[in-house]
Amino acid sequence: MGSLSLLTSLIFAILPLNRTPIAKTYFVPKDSNAIILVDIRIPPSKLIFKKQEGLFRAAVDLELVVKSGHEKLKQEVRHFSFNFDNYRATKIDSAMLTRVIKLQVPLRDRYKLRIKLRDVENSDMLLEEESKLGPYKLMVSDLIPISEKAYASAKKELAPTEGLTGGRMLVWVGTSNLTVKMRFEVQTDDRIAETVWSGERLISVEDTFSIPLDSLRSGKYKLIAEFEDTSSEKTDERTLKFSIFNFLKLSDDEYEAIVNLLTYIAEPDEIEELLNTPDSLREQAWKEFWERRDPTPGTPENELMEEYMRRVEYANEHFSFSNIPGYRTDRGMIYIRYGPPDEIESHPFELDSPPYEIWRYYSLDLVFIFVDKSGVGDYELVYPYGYYFR
Repeated sequence: MGSLSLLTSLIFAILPLNRTPIAKTYFVPKDSNAIILVDIRIPPSKLIFKKQEGLFRAAVDLELVVKSGHEKLKQEVRHFSFNFDNYRATKIDSAMLTRVIKLQVPLRDRYKLRIKLRDVENSDMLLEEESKLGPYKLMVSDLIPISEKAYASAKKELAPTEGLTGGRMLVWVGTSNLTVKMRFEVQTDDRIAETVWSGERLISVEDTFSIPLDSLRSGKYKLIAEFEDTSSEKTDERTLKFSIFNFLKLSDDEYEAIVNLLTYIAEPDEIEELLNTPDSLREQAWKEFWERRDPTPGTPENELMEEYMRRVEYANEHFSFSNIPGYRTDRGMIYIRYGPPDEIESHPFELDSPPYEIWRYYSLDLVFIFVDKSGVGDYELVYPYGYYFR
C-alpha cells in the first residue's frame, strides 16, 4: 500500500510522501459527550533512533489540549515508543508510524485542539498546531474512512485509514440521538468539480456505507454529505477528501510515466515488456516485476521497492528543474542508483567557476562531480567522464 501511495504522489501529486508529521482530527458525538479522534502520522526519518538491546528505539511525547471558547475541556500528555529490528526501516518514510488517540470531552458545537509532538531523545518539536472542529449544527460525526479490517472486527474500532487502491472505501458516520437523512455525492477535487457517484440513505445512531472505487480514475476526490434532521428539518454538511490509485484506470501516458520510473533498476527488455502489457494485466505485471526483486519473499513488505520509490520521490522533490522531473536529471540518476552520498561538498557561489557539487560515497569508493554550467539548476555530471546509466 505504501508503494502505491508513493506512485500516486509521483505521477499525480495527490498522495505526497509526508516528510513532516501530520495530525488529522475527527468528531464523534456520544449522547452528552463527544469523542475526538486524533490520527497522528510520523515519518520514521524524523525521529532519533537509538540502539538498545538489539532494537532501534525512538519515543515521542504528545500533548493535547481541547478547548471550547475559553473553556478548557481536556489536557493530556501521552508517551509513545517505536521499535525496529533493523536500522534501514527507520529511514523508510513510505511506512508512516501511526497512533490514534481518543479523547472524551463534553459535547459542544465547536472545539479548538492544540497539538504538540516532541521527540524524547533530543526534545525537538516535531509538530505544533491548533485545529478547529465545527461549528456543528447537527450532532452528526465527521465522515471517517475506516479499513476493511476495522469494519470486520467485532469491536468495530474507529481507526481512520489512508491511501486507497481499487475496491471500495468504507465510511463510518454516527449521530447522537438523531435520525437523519443523508444525501451524498463524490466529486472530483479539482477546479471544475465533476460528480462521479451519488446516493441517499437514512441513518440512526450509526452506519457504515461503502463507495465503489473500481470505476474511478486515479486522482483526488471529495465526499460531500448533506444531513437533514427528520424531526426538525435542520441541515448540516460534512466533507471528506480522499485520493485513490487505480492501475486499471490509468491512461497510456500515465502508465508509461510509471514504467519509466523503473529506468535505473529494470532491464531494457523488461521496460519494453511492461509497456506492451495489455491494460487488464498491467497491475499483475507490475506486481510480478517487484516480486522477482523482493529481498524478503513471503512478507507483506517489499523493502527494495519501497526504498527505490522513496529515492525516486526524493529525487523529484530535490532535483527537478524547469519541466524536467528530478529522476531524469544527472543528480537524480546517481541518487536513485546509489542512495544518499556519505558527503556532499557544495559550491553554489564561486567567483571563478559555475556552481558545482562533489558527491562522495566512501563505502563504494566513488566520487561524482556535478556542474551547473547554465546557472539554472541543471547540474550535469562531468566526472567520471562518460558515465551513463540510463
